[in-house]
Amino acid sequence: MFNLYTYDKKRIKSFNILSIAYIGDCVYEMYFRNYMLRKFGYIDSNKLHLEVIKYVNAKFQNDIYYKIKYLFGEEENYYFKRGRNSKVRTIPKNCSVGNYKTATGLESIVGYLYMVGDFKRLDFIFDEIFKLI
Repeated sequence: MFNLYTYDKKRIKSFNILSIAYIGDCVYEMYFRNYMLRKFGYIDSNKLHLEVIKYVNAKFQNDIYYKIKYLFGEEENYYFKRGRNSKVRTIPKNCSVGNYKTATGLESIVGYLYMVGDFKRLDFIFDEIFKLI
């Protein structure tokens, strides 16, 4: 049976790291969208979007990573380094290469945790992030 949500840890090591970061980017944004809905309740979707984009960008992800990096263990740091050191083809105009690479590393951690089904760990990490904003 195909399980959409979880993968074997050994299998994930063979995945392209940017694919893992891609999933991490989606999960990261989903956490922030849910956080904003909890925080503001029902608001206009445009206003909600404007709140979310304050936190779903490379600059913020870079800054928050350095505030929470002490939380990450050996396996998570492995995925961070793979993501940070990956060769990206394009970088958005509005951010630095360093910020973008750190953000990709953070997204790689989030993607990895999501793909192995460690939702409890994801909840803990995002609770720590939300405490800082």
